Amino acid sequence: PEWHLKSPTFCNRTIDEAYAEREHVRPSPGFLTSFFCGHDKECGSNSANLTQAVAVAKRHLRDRYLWVGVLELFQDSLEVLSHVLPRFFGGLRASYWAGQKHRPAGTKKGQPPSEATVAKIRAEFAPDYEVYDYARALFECRVRACGIAPAVATARRSADDDEHIDSEAASDVGGGSGALRQ
Repeated sequence: PEWHLKSPTFCNRTIDEAYAEREHVRPSPGFLTSFFCGHDKECGSNSANLTQAVAVAKRHLRDRYLWVGVLELFQDSLEVLSHVLPRFFGGLRASYWAGQKHRPAGTKKGQPPSEATVAKIRAEFAPDYEVYDYARALFECRVRACGIAPAVATARRSADDDEHIDSEAASDVGGGSGALRQ
């Protein structure tokens, strides 16, 4: 979009006002799904089969990335980074850096979105939420595999999810696809 041509009225709308205009939202691959899916044939921005795009994104997360952090688990993310790349990040003081609070210049904290807006966002970005939930579960498994005591309580999923993720990540840690090779 040509943001410089947008009016101040448009730019000062709340997220609730923006989503109030959208009556029907449908699932679409968002930035997270698109980024981790990549350029495979199932991954086009107009992918007809979102299920395949999500599956490819999950497979890539598991098999192609040494480290993917989670912003709301920033300290744990830095601890894992320090563990898997000790030569570069071994002296990292994760608790110090995780405690730094920064807000981009010129931004202000707005009102939280309404439940109706959150429901529309969740519906529109359902594929991204699925990829995120998988990335978070995989990350939490890697925290345990590295023997790191989590800084934040991370129990969000069922035992079945843990077992499935643990079996995939265990092969990674053991030298399978290389997700945690040292």
